[in-house]
Amino acid sequence: TLVREKENKDFRIQYHGQLSKERLKSEWIKNDVLIVPSIWEEPFGRVVIEGNQYGLPVIGANRAGILETINKIHTGITYKYDSIEELINSIKYFEKRENIKKFYSNIIENIEKYSIERQIKEFTNIYMNLLK
Repeated sequence: TLVREKENKDFRIQYHGQLSKERLKSEWIKNDVLIVPSIWEEPFGRVVIEGNQYGLPVIGANRAGILETINKIHTGITYKYDSIEELINSIKYFEKRENIKKFYSNIIENIEKYSIERQIKEFTNIYMNLLK
């Protein structure tokens, strides 16, 4: 695949595949930006929120929930999911540290709104109100 080819040519690129929660956490904190190249029509961009929890702005494919989440909370940028050129340009955009920093205030503002604990509480309230 293209990712594997790039990984072999550039030591900064590492493809890990699916990781355990512990390993994933250790990887989150080593990075500056999260790339979500999903081609699936994600119903909600939870992975965007997960990356944001570690202070990472996101480069996301413009697909369903990924696009909607990034556009709603403004914690990253999107690219056309089938455009390698747009993905490359998005990566180049974040080579400048000041572009990474542009998203920090939105990340901080939205971390609590989308925490699992808060989401559970809000969903429970909705269900309880429906049951009344």
